[in-house]
Amino acid sequence: MDYTALNYAKREIRLLTVRSGSAEDPIDCGLTNVSLIDRPTYFALSYVWGNPNERAPITIEGAVVQVTKKLWLALRSLRSETEDLIIWVDAVCINQIDVVERNEQVAMMGNIYASATSVLVWIGEADDSSDVAFDLMPGIVDGTVDPHAHSETGGFYFGLSGRPWFSRNVSWSTFVGAWKVIAKRLFSELGQVRYLDTMVGTDNIEVLSKIKLDLLDDLRRQVRGKYGCSLRQLLIFSRTSEASRAEDRIYALLAMLSKNDHASIDIDYRKPVSVIYAEAMAHIFSAGSGPDFISGMWLPNPGSQIPDLPSWVPDFSAQTAEKTTVPIPLAFRPPHPRTVSGPGADAINGIVHADMKTLEIRALSVDIVQDVLLFDQSIDVCIRQLPEVEAMAARAIEREMSIGEEQQPFYEHYRRSEPLWRTLVSDKRRSSGYDVAPVSYEAGFRALLSSAKGGEHTLPSDEDEDPALPVSEYRQALQEHLPRRTFFTTQNGLVGVGMPDVRAGDQVTIWFGGPVPFVVRACEDGRTYKLVGAAYVAGIMEGQMVDELYCEDLADAITLSVK
Repeated sequence: MDYTALNYAKREIRLLTVRSGSAEDPIDCGLTNVSLIDRPTYFALSYVWGNPNERAPITIEGAVVQVTKKLWLALRSLRSETEDLIIWVDAVCINQIDVVERNEQVAMMGNIYASATSVLVWIGEADDSSDVAFDLMPGIVDGTVDPHAHSETGGFYFGLSGRPWFSRNVSWSTFVGAWKVIAKRLFSELGQVRYLDTMVGTDNIEVLSKIKLDLLDDLRRQVRGKYGCSLRQLLIFSRTSEASRAEDRIYALLAMLSKNDHASIDIDYRKPVSVIYAEAMAHIFSAGSGPDFISGMWLPNPGSQIPDLPSWVPDFSAQTAEKTTVPIPLAFRPPHPRTVSGPGADAINGIVHADMKTLEIRALSVDIVQDVLLFDQSIDVCIRQLPEVEAMAARAIEREMSIGEEQQPFYEHYRRSEPLWRTLVSDKRRSSGYDVAPVSYEAGFRALLSSAKGGEHTLPSDEDEDPALPVSEYRQALQEHLPRRTFFTTQNGLVGVGMPDVRAGDQVTIWFGGPVPFVVRACEDGRTYKLVGAAYVAGIMEGQMVDELYCEDLADAITLSVK
């Protein structure tokens, strides 16, 4: 199919006219260039492209065009038997093989969706459970839903948030830029459904709304209010989302950015994905939240599908456990509001060089890793490793220090101030980011350690453990923090837990502005470093080292060049 060139000066887009017809008729369409300046009336369609190999034909201006099966199903369901439908569909209305046009149109996408009369969301084909569920929606809104009927359809509402549309990055942009979301069959009226906290017996619905819908509605309100969101916020909100193209993990979010932020990022699909992701990180570092942001993101690993990513640039296409081979680094964060940066927590730190490969960061050197132990992926094996961990920690505490005499009293305090049972769970209560590990965890640790040494305590099994018991709860806390991570000690007797790739000789550092220490590894050139990942180090997680050594001029900051 031949496209007529768009006039960008007139803010032109193309609109698809789906001509009326019955369900059995072939889908016949026209394609017209229009200017947004003229305020055309049209709908916009949001859907998941689906498997590119599953195709079905439609006709556009007399030419047969193969579109994805999901788009074909959506157009067939939307088509009226009596009236033509004027609609904007990204896959058809943008010439996908023209990179320059795609750059321009993606940059306009926020305005395209915001200018639409309505945005139609295709989330899948109808089935029996969805028909019943949508019949119940008015009752959900006014609180009169039948509890028995709700329990029968609760699974559908949970499944709704797992449908591909809710995991699609571009769909988020669609939702927040829309005036409203309407429905036909499974074009669901999400914008009109309110999940009330006061409703009785609707826990499942409340959870669903908190997972996706309320968040999306909040984003929609921010964008419609013209103040938008930060890129950091959007990347965190959408970390479990997917995109048909790796570039759209960044570009699909730009329509939701604040005006100033949007202007600082150029859309260019000709760039390598690694550069696009690095530019996103450069923006986040310049905004002052780089070290904090990076501490909770999965960094590139050997299984990454994006080539040439610098070690400090997250693989934004793989930010779920299913898409990475390493454990989540968020586990190392101390209980809020603690931060290893202490008085330097608000520092704006990090400059990305023009090559988009080098990060220059101000840091405080903590120590050099000496001994390491890689925890097994099985929690039962991890528990059997506890005696060795205890022995490593005991040796470290007695290790002769090689630092200056003026620093030694502080290190002596750091390495003795926190018991091992706290360190192994980042001093946090199980499944909490705010509560400090309770004192009862010590009894759980002692029982598990005794059992691992062959004592009288018996390890609880997954089937019969009681979460209310200290042993069981501490075991579950260990399961969140130990498997596939590395226990390490340093040359001057500190102990900590880090990512699986931590090795002897690595350097533990504090990046000002970051909530946790970062482990780095010297490159062969002796001048640059590779970021290994976040870590937890006992005795310094409340900013003691920054406050007592750096601020008192007993330790100097260093500048790291991280590749």
